[in-house]
Amino acid sequence: MNKPSFKPAFIISVYLFIMVILFFINRFFEPVENYNLMYWCYGFNALITSIYLFLILYLGELFKHQIGFVFLGFATIKIALFLTLKYYKSIEIEATQFIAFFLPYFASVVYEILVTKHILDKLSFKE
Repeated sequence: MNKPSFKPAFIISVYLFIMVILFFINRFFEPVENYNLMYWCYGFNALITSIYLFLILYLGELFKHQIGFVFLGFATIKIALFLTLKYYKSIEIEATQFIAFFLPYFASVVYEILVTKHILDKLSFKE
């Protein structure tokens, strides 16, 4: 029995909708001083995760045996890019600002895992 397949635009739209909802919830609880960091963290995670979702949804069948490596590679690239940009922009993340960074990152990783699992469940590895 074939499992239903979602369209890539739908999956990316759902992800962006979740990020917008989380942003406004997070903004309600964060002090005004953390808003710039929040904008930066949410935008960064949304961009990188959208690129990952786009690639994995369109190229999942082609690279079906390497999907796990692609996921790990993007996770590594995301952290490396974030730390590099944080260093060059001289952004300091204090303990009070940790949620502003961690919430969008955690939500993005969970969504990436769910989409990757959905793709792997759908693929046939019989040659």
